[in-house]
Amino acid sequence: MAPMMLLTKDDFDVVARAYHCQIDFGSDERTALNLATIVYQQRHPYAVAANSRIMVENALSHGDVPQQ
Repeated sequence: MAPMMLLTKDDFDVVARAYHCQIDFGSDERTALNLATIVYQQRHPYAVAANSRIMVENALSHGDVPQQ
């Protein structure tokens, strides 16, 4: 069984900040998403990259801020 991936409010705030800073810097959405995913993976080094990217992308596109 694969471990459950978590995106806490703190994680969401950090990855959203990374994403939006890259957009403001002039990066395209794909590059910004890649960086946001890397930021998540730095916080969760055992997370699978493909799963992390999907989770981060879904959270950013839907504004899914987790409750704590």
